[in-house]
Amino acid sequence: ESVSDRPESETRIPGEQRCMEVRIARAAGGLGLSIAGGRGSTPYIGDDEGIFISRVTPSGPAYQAGLRVGDKVLSVNGTSVIEVDHYYAVEVL
Repeated sequence: ESVSDRPESETRIPGEQRCMEVRIARAAGGLGLSIAGGRGSTPYIGDDEGIFISRVTPSGPAYQAGLRVGDKVLSVNGTSVIEVDHYYAVEVL
């Protein structure tokens, strides 16, 4: 998907940072996303060892909630995923 394919209200500005809470209802097929990164893993973006969204299923729960590839995940259900390893983040999700 390119930025031009998104409605104007969903266009993301490169380098723009904002923090938002997103609620996703898990569907039978899951959340419709994949994550990458985490402490001890190959960084997904630059040298940041954070947890990032690496794939979003079009029209899936994560997409409908507004998540996009490259978004950084800070917490899941109140549990911080800052400075955690990849496998811990997968378990929390």
